[in-house]
Amino acid sequence: MRTADAKEAKSNERVSGKILTVDIPVDVRYAISKNFYTSVGVSYVGVLDQERATIYETNNTEYRQKSSDKNVADKGVNGFLNFSVGRKQKVGKLSISVEPYYKAPIGGLRSSDLNYSNGGVKIITSF
Repeated sequence: MRTADAKEAKSNERVSGKILTVDIPVDVRYAISKNFYTSVGVSYVGVLDQERATIYETNNTEYRQKSSDKNVADKGVNGFLNFSVGRKQKVGKLSISVEPYYKAPIGGLRSSDLNYSNGGVKIITSF
């Protein structure tokens, strides 16, 4: 990719960001019933590495221009508020839990121009 021509080719501009972190969660679980529970907590996020680039497209050619700007301030508080609900089921000697979760960004992750909200489903086995 050529970076010298990137300033002239500002068609279809977008920003790409990568961030490598360590997420340390502290959650409290409350049993609603024998099989259902909910969990709430916070995660501290330590930023290990990050990269940001502006990408321009013109005439099927892509130009990538790296930026010295940071996605997230690596000093200060970065983290998530963690929310989940789950169902635990015994299967023989094992217990299997299915737990949908959502993580809302706080601190430096919240004030970023990129959206770091995330969610998913945890599947947990215990014996």
